[in-house]
Parts: sequence; C-alpha cells; structure tokens
Amino acid sequence: MSVHMPADDHESWQETSYLLRSPANARRLRDAVARDKDGSATVPTTSAELRALSGDE
Repeated sequence: MSVHMPADDHESWQETSYLLRSPANARRLRDAVARDKDGSATVPTTSAELRALSGDE
C-alpha cells in the first residue's frame, strides 16, 4: 500500500516522528504544549532556567 502526500507534509511527519522517538523528549514537548495551551508558557531568562529545561542540572 502506498500513501501520497505533499512533500512538506511528509517532511513534517518525519520531523515529528524523530522528535517523539525519545521518551524524554516526547515528555518535554507534551509538557511545553500543555504550558502553552494553559497560558503558563514563559521564556527562560537565566542560564540556570535554561539548564533546568534542558535536563542538564
């Protein structure tokens, strides 16, 4: 079976698949989407906040 889709859609699908492959990265992305949806998304302003977000504490 083959599926035909625009190249841009296929590239987006591949990128999403790649980003969600790692359970830790998938969790971070889900958390970020949830923060954005509930309006609590913030931009980190300190290097300590950036390290905490990256999991490199």
